[in-house]
Amino acid sequence: MDREKIITAAELMDMQFLPRSTVVDGMLPAGCYILAGAPKVGKSFLMAQLCWCVATGTPFLGQPTHRSQVLYLSLEDTGERVQGRLIRMFGVEHPSVRLVVIDTFQRVREGGGAQYSYQSDYEEIRPFKEFTDIHDVALILVHHTRKNTESENSFDRISGTNGLLGAADGAFLLYREKGRVILDQTGKDLPGQRMILDFDPQRCLWTVVSREAEIAEPPEPLLDLIDQVIGGGW
Repeated sequence: MDREKIITAAELMDMQFLPRSTVVDGMLPAGCYILAGAPKVGKSFLMAQLCWCVATGTPFLGQPTHRSQVLYLSLEDTGERVQGRLIRMFGVEHPSVRLVVIDTFQRVREGGGAQYSYQSDYEEIRPFKEFTDIHDVALILVHHTRKNTESENSFDRISGTNGLLGAADGAFLLYREKGRVILDQTGKDLPGQRMILDFDPQRCLWTVVSREAEIAEPPEPLLDLIDQVIGGGW
C-alpha cells in the first residue's frame, strides 16, 4: 500500500468531506450501482424512464429527482430503437451530468467467463466506483441475473460473484415472482427497500403499486472471502 494512502484515526477525524450529490431522493445518491434482471424483464425501459425523469426533474417511481443532464450509453440497441422507445414514453427530450447509465455492463467487461472470480469481479467494478467518487455522479451498470439459485437472498441472483457488490455502492434487482414485478434495492448509504411495480405496455412506463420500507441486506462479501481463505468455519 502506498504511504500516502495510510492515515491515522486522528488525521481522518480532522478531514472534512463534502456531502455527495443525490440524483433521486431516498433512492439514488451519487455512487456506483448495479441494476440486474433477467432478459426482457424491462431493465432498459426502467433505465430510460429514470434518465428521462432526471433530465426533466420529474419524480421517478414517486420519488423526487434533482434535475441534471444525463448520459445513457445504450450499447445493445440501435439509435432507431432507442429513439422509438423515448418517443413512445415521453415525446421529444430536451437535454451538468449527474447520472450515467451503461446498458449493458457485459459490453464493457474485460475478462472472460472462465476468468471470473471474486477478485476479478471486484477489480472490474472498482474503476467505475473510483470514477463516481471523483466526479460525484451516480452510475448504473445494467447487468444480468443467473437463472437458478436456491439462496433466500434475492441479490444472490446477480450473475457473478459477491465481488461485484463488494466494490459497488449498491444494487437494484428487477425480477418477476408469483405474478408480480419486484424491484429490490440495497446500498451502503441507504436502507434496503422493496417496491412492487406495474408496467404500462402502451406508454412503456413503470409505476409503483406498493413499497416496503426495508428488506434483508445481502451478506457482507468480505466475510465470504475470509471464509474461503481459511477453508470454512468463519
